[in-house]
Amino acid sequence: MHIWAADTPERPWPPGQAARAHQPTPLTAEALLEKMDAAGVARAILVPPSWEGDRNDVVLAAAPSLSGTVRRHGRISLEAPRAGGIPAADTHRRHARPAVHLPHEKQQKLLTSGAADWLWPRLPPLAFH
Repeated sequence: MHIWAADTPERPWPPGQAARAHQPTPLTAEALLEKMDAAGVARAILVPPSWEGDRNDVVLAAAPSLSGTVRRHGRISLEAPRAGGIPAADTHRRHARPAVHLPHEKQQKLLTSGAADWLWPRLPPLAFH
């Protein structure tokens, strides 16, 4: 599931992405919980939407209101690795897991070209239940 903030001059989305949003108004964590309750959904996985770019701020800010109900995944940019490797370095400490989104051929080629090799040793261990 996605929550997102508005496309504003202070917090712009990448150019041309506004048409990809699932609805014309932002969806807050509180509104998501209301929609989940109305649909009888008790748990969900929250992934920041790609139309906002490689941002994790809205999902991480929503953590207190979503605790116990929603698992969070943080976005990783394969094209712009940061010093610590994972953009939101505290993502795994906040009970979230990093997620790589590869919707376009250009991004998929990053995996086969070796450009994403920096990522694998920096990921937290996977837990299978």
